[in-house]
Amino acid sequence: MTPTLPSTVYRVTRVSYARSTAEALSGVGGLHDDGRWHSQGHRIVYTAQSSTLCLLERLVHADEWIADRHPDRVVLSISVPPISWTGFTAQELAGRDPNWRSEGSVLCRSLGDTWLQSALSCALMVPSAANPGDYNVLFNPDHSEFVTVLKANTTLDSAPLELDERIVSLARARRAAGA
Repeated sequence: MTPTLPSTVYRVTRVSYARSTAEALSGVGGLHDDGRWHSQGHRIVYTAQSSTLCLLERLVHADEWIADRHPDRVVLSISVPPISWTGFTAQELAGRDPNWRSEGSVLCRSLGDTWLQSALSCALMVPSAANPGDYNVLFNPDHSEFVTVLKANTTLDSAPLELDERIVSLARARRAAGA
């Protein structure tokens, strides 16, 4: 099924990075590290269609801070105004590379880099590798329409990230197993 762009997306970040909308949605993290959908050196903002998917994505990528129960994380609710977007389904990606869900997928990174450089759209909807039935929404902060996203979020809605002890236990067990 073809996804539709949600009106609200979610992002987990540190409190210190969420002091202003411009800072929280700057995408500067992409300048320092590779991600599934971009190569280091590109500004990009990763979000998820639900706060639960957002937490799942963080759990598979950053279990160290979950295991240590860092209290400095918040969940941001980000309003998505009408903007241009494009996307891929899990079926489309699997048709190009059955291993698209593998860590460091060359296909995903190449598609994301091409999307960022072409400025084809402001947002890119992509299936989650952790749960391909749900979608992540990526934003290109260098796209001309991104100012619309910033204006729609002059104040960001944020809530403390409150983790269930069972999730913390899973993260600790994963770390202890050396995963």
